[in-house]
Amino acid sequence: MTNAPLALDLAFLDRVAQDEAFQTACLRYAHANGSSHAIAFAVLTAAGAFRTRLALQGAVHALRSYEFGNAAPGLARDVADTAEALLAMAPSTPCEKEHR
Repeated sequence: MTNAPLALDLAFLDRVAQDEAFQTACLRYAHANGSSHAIAFAVLTAAGAFRTRLALQGAVHALRSYEFGNAAPGLARDVADTAEALLAMAPSTPCEKEHR
């Protein structure tokens, strides 16, 4: 593994930059009737940060359940499916590209 900073895939960057909510927030900001908070919210939304947080929260609940001896195969499947979908949308790192 390398200590190099994570590299963004251009496709991921383009998806975020072309997102309609992001573009609208930028236009509002440029015309002095928007805010940097609106742009930040639009970027986080376009990048999937809120979906990722919910998926991580689900994973924490599943892992805590397993920690206390509870079995929940349906929950495990749902969390794994959600994580796979989010990973498919996420930018890859240089390390991931080297191992493909």
